[in-house]
Amino acid sequence: EYMGTTLTPMADTQETRGVKRSHDALEGEATGVQPDRKRAKIDPDDMLQLERLPNALMYEKSYMHRENVVATLVTPTDFLITASADGIVKFWKKEVLGLEFVKLYRAHAGAVVGMAASADGLLLATIGTDRALKLFDVLNFDMMDLKTLDFTPSAVECISLPGSGESFVAVADADSGTIHVLDAAASGATVRTVAVHAAPVHLMRFNPK
Repeated sequence: EYMGTTLTPMADTQETRGVKRSHDALEGEATGVQPDRKRAKIDPDDMLQLERLPNALMYEKSYMHRENVVATLVTPTDFLITASADGIVKFWKKEVLGLEFVKLYRAHAGAVVGMAASADGLLLATIGTDRALKLFDVLNFDMMDLKTLDFTPSAVECISLPGSGESFVAVADADSGTIHVLDAAASGATVRTVAVHAAPVHLMRFNPK
């Protein structure tokens, strides 16, 4: 009771809550003390991501393969080419100091079985468990052609004489001793098939001399 008047508590409604918040804000401005507010909870995952942010003056980005590297080669045109078990093929350019990453290809649906470069370093051939043969222009790091094989490949080699203008690719059959020779310039057409071993061939090298 105040000066003969009975005071009753305000009902807890949305309007009264709004009035109370306004009153608290005005009181805070007058006294310089703001009412207590609940602090937002910090997600532990957010803190973990913040801790993983680079905090050095300099840092590097890794271009390494995510799966095991199964093949590497260096071309006479100063390219390093690497391939991994997940079908990824990467082009690297040799520099005076170290290597410069150039391009990545998801070349095969399965693992890369093998790859080979021509003697002049202009052509790259890759084979995979997906029965695909892919041809690349090394200098422009561009895929030129794709051929689906009717056999599972086990080895590949480029056959070309510098200055001849002709390029062929030899691909071995994983289930026999047969080697298929394909024309690299004529959409991968088979030009010759030879059987020189009683068992599957796993390695081939061409001597241009």
